Formats: sequence, structure tokens, C-alpha cells
Amino acid sequence: MTRTGATVWTIVGIVVAILLMLGLIYGPELYRKGESIVAPILELSRSEKVLAELNAELPFTAPEDGRASEDRLLVFFEVRRQLIPHYEAYKVVEKKIERSQQEDLETVGQVLGTVTDVFDAQISTLRELGMSPAEFRWYELEVYDGWLVKMELAELSSSTLVNASELREMTSEDLAFVDQLRSRHGSSASLTAVRERLTARLEEVNQPSAPVLDGIAPENSALYWQHRETIAELKLDQHGEMHSRLRQGSSKGGVKININPSKDPDPEESE
Repeated sequence: MTRTGATVWTIVGIVVAILLMLGLIYGPELYRKGESIVAPILELSRSEKVLAELNAELPFTAPEDGRASEDRLLVFFEVRRQLIPHYEAYKVVEKKIERSQQEDLETVGQVLGTVTDVFDAQISTLRELGMSPAEFRWYELEVYDGWLVKMELAELSSSTLVNASELREMTSEDLAFVDQLRSRHGSSASLTAVRERLTARLEEVNQPSAPVLDGIAPENSALYWQHRETIAELKLDQHGEMHSRLRQGSSKGGVKININPSKDPDPEESE
């Protein structure tokens, strides 16, 4: 997170705390009169309810055998893929704020507006693709917090989580070049060692079976291995701050921002 981003989110927290205090003193009438000012915060608060409703509409129970479904895994990938443009929009706003050195309530409004757009996109994408927040989070825990972490701990990521076709092509070209050198100038100990390393790498890239990872069911490991290039593509490290907030919302069924403890938002106003 950038220094500006951290400051902005600190201001967001202060604004929410002030609104919470005023709500306790003056009641819900304050929010009706000032809704235009706090609309993004109200929208984030409503997102909590909407995501919980989506979990009810699309009930998900983790499979007893823990086995992942390839069809549902592909839906999970598509949700992540469709959210990337919204993460990019957030990054644009954050960089604009960083350049302007502006850290005030207007900045908070811009950030909250962009965050609201991301959560709206999450809700609409999940609903469109028929996946509940609970199921989305289950696959994320399985694939990224489970399998991928174990892959990296096993130091397999460097050769298996890059684009395999590109690595295969580059390694084949390097191997062909080494063979040309050997045919022209004869074999040497160093060229032989280089060729052995390149051959081993090529065999690893073409490895048909998934690595055996402790704590990961062989069927799931094989499935994730089959889709390893997509998993690497959609790792979303470059969107860490924004996606971490989305993950928190998904894991709890919604966005935990409650600015009015005295009364839930009026359903008619939400519409």
C-alpha cells in the first residue's frame, strides 16, 4: 500500500467513526439529510446485506470429500478475470491522488466511489455467473491460499507458474543453440552441463503429472496443475490492496462497514 493510500484509508476510518458517533447522538434522520455526502459509505454498508443475500440465493456447502469441480473452478477464474479492469480503475485513482498530494475528504470520496464500483462489480459478476461469495472464497482458499502457497514453499513456482508455452519455446531454442555449438566446436564439459540443465528444464515443463504436495488431495492438485497458467495469470498480486479488501468482504459475506447502528438502511431507499 502506498503512503497516500494508507492515509486515505485512515481518513475513511475517521469519517466512519464520526458518522457512527453522530448516528448514536442524532439517530437515522442525520443520514437521510446527508445521504448525498455519505452515499458511497452507505452503498458499501448495503453491500454487506446484498452479499449475504447472494449467499442465501446461491447456497454453497463445501464438498465433504474436499474435491474441487473443474466447471466451478472455471467460473471462479472468470469472476477474477472480470474484476481486473475494476482493480485497474482503482489503481488509476490511487496514482492520481499520489501525484496530486491531496489527502482530504474529497480524496476519501474518490476512493470510496472507486471501491464501491469494485464491490458492485463483484456482486453483479457473481450473480451473473451464478457463484456465491462463499463458493468464491472457498475456491480462493483452495487454489491460492492452499495449493499455490504449497507450490511456492516447495520452490516449484519458478518453473511451473510462468507461461509454460513461452518457457518451453525459449528452452527449446536454447537447447538448439547449444547443439549447434557442440556440432561446430565439439563437445566440452561446460556445454554438456548446460545441455543437461536445459534438458532437465524442458522435461520439467513437459511434466504430465502434478507435483505431490502435502495436505493437497491428489485429484485437486492434478486439476490445479492442469490450469496452472491461468492460476498464475490471475494471481492478482499487482492488485493486492484492493483485492485484500474484496477478500475480507467475501469471507464474511459482505463489507463490514456499519455506519448506523440504530437502524438498517431503508429498503425503499436502497432501491
